[in-house]
Amino acid sequence: MINYEIKYSKRKTVAIYINPDGNVEVRCPKRTRKSDIEGFVSQKQEWIEKKLSELNNQSKIILRAGETSPYLGDGYPILHTDGEEGFYNRAFYIRKSEDEQYVYDALKRIYIQKSKEIIPLRVHKYGEIMGLCASKVRITSAKTRWGSCSAKNSLNFTWKLIMADLDTIDYVVVHELAHIKEKNHSEKFWNLVGLYKPDYKDSKNKLRDLAVRIRCDGWEK
Repeated sequence: MINYEIKYSKRKTVAIYINPDGNVEVRCPKRTRKSDIEGFVSQKQEWIEKKLSELNNQSKIILRAGETSPYLGDGYPILHTDGEEGFYNRAFYIRKSEDEQYVYDALKRIYIQKSKEIIPLRVHKYGEIMGLCASKVRITSAKTRWGSCSAKNSLNFTWKLIMADLDTIDYVVVHELAHIKEKNHSEKFWNLVGLYKPDYKDSKNKLRDLAVRIRCDGWEK
């Protein structure tokens, strides 16, 4: 059975989308019956499996010293150090290890640290601009969402977002702040996002490209 997420909207037809991270979305009109959705997915199962197979067979690399990894929209080299691990002098510095997984674990620690330094500041900046206040800002390890807003207006952002350029990070920040006022993806919601990030569609495309890069870099294990 294929796992998929259902997204209801004002659209008139049912459609299936395969996201770069391998997540399957079924987008359909608000009153579509669950049984009709299941039947549609069943009819498209062969096509879905083919697309997922193509996605899994994309060229992948194993991150190691000498490779580059993205940070704030640019790629920086991964170098060995006998000293402190971190991002400085325009490079990622990690200790040498024979364990392939260690590179990912060390990079993740660096990314989380940088996310906690930068993302809350962007939330504060745009919160003041938009006149909206988050009850809390958390950095998470979410795999399928760049950000989310809880019913109590707590904002969550995956540490992987710090790989994106600052303008794209700001789009996700504005997107989640807008959910404090509009709890859905209605026309009012997108108008609010567009008011502060008129180029948000470009940012959405960049996030799709980044999702592919993350997958090819071996993070989705």
